[in-house]
Amino acid sequence: MHFPSLLLALFVLILSLIFLLYNHLFRNRKNQSRNFPPLVAGSLPIIGHIHLLRGPKPIARIFSSLADKRGPIFSIWVGAHRTVVISSYQAIKEFFTTNDRIMASRPASTQAKHIGYNYAAIAFAPYGAYWREMRKFSMIHLLSLNRLKYLRHFRRNDEGSAKVVMSEWLEHLTVNILTRIVSGKRLFDVRNNKNEKEGNVVAKTMADVMYYMAVPVPGDFIPKKMERVRKDFDSVVDKWIEEDQLKRLDTTTSHNHDDDQANQDILDVLLSTVEGYPKYGHTRESIIKATAMTFIVAGSDTSALALTWILSNLLNNRRCLQLAREELDSKVGRERLVEESDIDNLQYLQAIIKETLRLYPPGPVGASEATQDCTLCGFDVPKGTRIFVNLWKLHRDPSFRSDPEEFRPERFLTSHANLEIYGQNYEYMPFGSGRRICPGLNLATQILQLSLARLLQAFEMTTPCNEPVDMTESFSLVLLKKTPFDVVLTPRLAPQLYDQ
Repeated sequence: MHFPSLLLALFVLILSLIFLLYNHLFRNRKNQSRNFPPLVAGSLPIIGHIHLLRGPKPIARIFSSLADKRGPIFSIWVGAHRTVVISSYQAIKEFFTTNDRIMASRPASTQAKHIGYNYAAIAFAPYGAYWREMRKFSMIHLLSLNRLKYLRHFRRNDEGSAKVVMSEWLEHLTVNILTRIVSGKRLFDVRNNKNEKEGNVVAKTMADVMYYMAVPVPGDFIPKKMERVRKDFDSVVDKWIEEDQLKRLDTTTSHNHDDDQANQDILDVLLSTVEGYPKYGHTRESIIKATAMTFIVAGSDTSALALTWILSNLLNNRRCLQLAREELDSKVGRERLVEESDIDNLQYLQAIIKETLRLYPPGPVGASEATQDCTLCGFDVPKGTRIFVNLWKLHRDPSFRSDPEEFRPERFLTSHANLEIYGQNYEYMPFGSGRRICPGLNLATQILQLSLARLLQAFEMTTPCNEPVDMTESFSLVLLKKTPFDVVLTPRLAPQLYDQ
């Protein structure tokens, strides 16, 4: 580089740093007259508090430690973005009631733009007309209870291997279930690996999305990597769409309406019903791909993580494991496989799932953005403020339950028997609440219930040397387990039942 050019670049850099520093100081002076939530000490120019949000603990635990010092509602700066973190029952209840509409939007981010098909994915879409259209479409055509009834055979017919590394097996199990629901294809099969390449792409997409969504730095540093993640997933979905269109051309077999409904996967429904929304900037193709990604990544990851924590807790609490198995033997027996129709009778199994979702909610920290000025617990929250709702800390509040750090499923049969997963009670909301409650919670719980019931019914399980499972979490926006774990599985049913 020529010397004059170097001087010019250095001059521009110095001016930029001066501007950012001035903006930081002016911002602090301007805000002194307003009643904002307490600001955490240690904010730095340009990056704000990002340096405090690094591992090794998950974000939820970091926020919880800050709440212990600053109170249940506090402020931080994430780069240039004012951010409020709430964790108390009162603040969260006010958030989801008085301010639900104002707080229903999602923050803009480079991650959501590049991975979420320019906000076409409903999980990333800002609150507005497009989000309402897609939410309505999803609840009517994809996630209604009637639609889930037709998808039952996709969930029921999946199988697993008896020789497993548990974390990998659970990931493959849930990817298989969700890809069969979306595309009709089973990607991981110990007897036939023809789809394994696609399965590896989908599994890597899941891991990459979870990683990039947790990176607490401006996403502009890594847009090319995010684009690659989306393009790799595109290549798989493009193939599924092409196969689906060829299937539609085959009219040699006729079905009645019920048969058509029962054999339709999500991609069939999307290709038949989705239109583009050019006025919102989204093409038909991007909406279909974004919806497919949301189903597979969010559904598979949520289910795999939940099952991982369920089994980890059961292996560390053998009495609970034995009680669950005794309930299955009593209510279902060993002469047939447990079915979805049996789940209502398996109250202890449901309590195990609820207790695990309390300790390890699928979205431990929910992110929103205020669309207008408002107040929260008496504090000013300006338009554009980002709000993190720390459900992880709420669920471990000792004022609502004794021994909140302990795994005790029986609490959901006694003191917590009235608590459900639907976000109506503001002390327990594993899938969120309000307008942005997870639309797939019914599908997620059905997958969890049947998968867990089948696994516990079919196999005795223990760790290789009867050692306890390491419960350490890793740094992430969600609650990832730091170390994988192996499980020794011993069949406990008649051999012919494993061949069904």
